[in-house]
Amino acid sequence: MKATKRLVKEKIILANLGITLRASLFCMILVPLCIIFAGVLFNADVIDIQVILPAISMEVVSLAFFLIARSMMPKVKKVSSASAAWVYRAFWFIAFNGAMYAINGTELGLAADVAFFAAVLLVSYIPCLDVPEFATLILNEALWIFVISSQTADPFGDAFVNVVICLLCCCISRISYKNRVEAYRMRHKLKRISQDALVDPLTGLLNRRGFDRQVESIWPFCVRNDYKVGLLIVDIDNFKAYNDEYGHPEGDECLKMVAETIRRTAKRTTDIVSRIGGEEFLVFIQGSKEDEMVEFADRIRKNVERLGLPHSRKAGIPFVTVSIGLEIAMPRGMDINMLYEGADVELYQAKQSGRNAVSYSGKVKRKYSALA
Repeated sequence: MKATKRLVKEKIILANLGITLRASLFCMILVPLCIIFAGVLFNADVIDIQVILPAISMEVVSLAFFLIARSMMPKVKKVSSASAAWVYRAFWFIAFNGAMYAINGTELGLAADVAFFAAVLLVSYIPCLDVPEFATLILNEALWIFVISSQTADPFGDAFVNVVICLLCCCISRISYKNRVEAYRMRHKLKRISQDALVDPLTGLLNRRGFDRQVESIWPFCVRNDYKVGLLIVDIDNFKAYNDEYGHPEGDECLKMVAETIRRTAKRTTDIVSRIGGEEFLVFIQGSKEDEMVEFADRIRKNVERLGLPHSRKAGIPFVTVSIGLEIAMPRGMDINMLYEGADVELYQAKQSGRNAVSYSGKVKRKYSALA
């Protein structure tokens, strides 16, 4: 639960980095337009140094935040959530207070009220993440309401309107935040469900569905580059006898250890390992020479045997071993099902030859024999 909440919070912070990027660009465009609008519509004399200096400062600040957020966005996954949080917190704090300072120094009447509403709305567009931030925002707005309203002829009326505006915008901020939390939480939950549907719960390897999906994504790459592909079916020898002697809990532990051994051996990022049910595993490899694929398969066989897991006395062998069927082909004009059928035939030959063996192209490689 805590991990989910942390992930959700980080997602929202990083999303607000993108909002900061857009909001700073918006401010860069809006500030000059407001100055032009005020100069044309109202008496130009009111556009004095008290307005121009904050406007220029806001333009510079917006440009700085735009460049900072833009530089962080391409490597957003490498940016810590704390850094992103400080960027957007600083932006909305400076943007809001800069706007309030400019409004307080003008006598533009309705235009000042509109600017005030726009500034508060901008803050509500970038939602607060926790109660301290929300409280800081409320106090900050209350201070400016007091300052601005105390300088008017009818402080109570203006204060009331400004309070209503601030409360509405703060509600927007909280609703926006809650909606985002729910959206990210639901997205995270769906992602977990999707991942769980592709993973074998016992071993943590891909299941057949996850295996097929990953192979489908890499297959076109192998076709384009004329890479050889290989499929290994790895089957634990006499596993039923092991379960009968030691019980299913020990059988599950055996499966986990064999699965981990296969995973450690298939350590390239392009190697795809899955458990397809019972005691059978699939390994997809690509981009290697034929003799390298055979050596890789035999390395899996050796590493499982080196575990030294005592086998059932009924099995007739001292330790747990595996038989492997390996099918190697060029991917053009084929699919994974055709590759699987070939590997299944090779697995049958490996078992017929006495198990603890690797079979490929009708040849069998065993512990004590060369290729037959």
